[in-house]
Amino acid sequence: MIVALISEGMKNIMFRENVIKKPEAAEKIQREVKDVDFTMSCDNNNKKGVVSMLFSGERIRLRKMSSEDVSIYHKWRNDIEVMQFTNPSLDVFTYAETEKFVNSITESHNSKGYMIEEVKTDKPIGVTSLINIDYGNRNAECIIDIGDKDYWSKGFGREAFKLLLDFSFNELNLHKIYLRVFSFNERAIKLYQNLGFYEEGKLKEQLYRDGAWHDIIFMGVLKRNYKE
Repeated sequence: MIVALISEGMKNIMFRENVIKKPEAAEKIQREVKDVDFTMSCDNNNKKGVVSMLFSGERIRLRKMSSEDVSIYHKWRNDIEVMQFTNPSLDVFTYAETEKFVNSITESHNSKGYMIEEVKTDKPIGVTSLINIDYGNRNAECIIDIGDKDYWSKGFGREAFKLLLDFSFNELNLHKIYLRVFSFNERAIKLYQNLGFYEEGKLKEQLYRDGAWHDIIFMGVLKRNYKE
């Protein structure tokens, strides 16, 4: 399973509003990004458009996350086997809590959430997002989770992650993408390294899981180091 850390325990930090005091350049970027999102939303089923090409790979596509996705995400969020790789606080969540969490992404001006769909079946298999987008300093945190376990270890996470990074660097013109990952998730760490991510630091023994302490590793990649 290829995942990057999404810390529900720290979501108040992860999803806080970034205040940009010099709005002219940042507002221009945000207007352009909204135009891309609007086009993508209206053209979800058009495989031939330029925008569709940006969000479609050989086997999967990305589409904007919406309130209609709460149900499937709620199922994944309450699957301990899925969340053990992404959530430092394993718990059972109510539907209302999941709905609030999804809305915190879809309604935020500095977050972009996408459902990962299999092209062949139109089936949602996971979610990937950019959060804490800083338009002024051109960086963002990313997360990815393949929630459908039938699609684990088959390269779908890698394909989806590359689509998100391509969009981040080539369309949003971000300078840097960063993420958090559990130290025991060696498969994900290897993938990130192959894409050009490097370790920036770690929180030592931050996570207690399965009777042992584990680090939370911070990794990042600059646009010029991204290995497409």
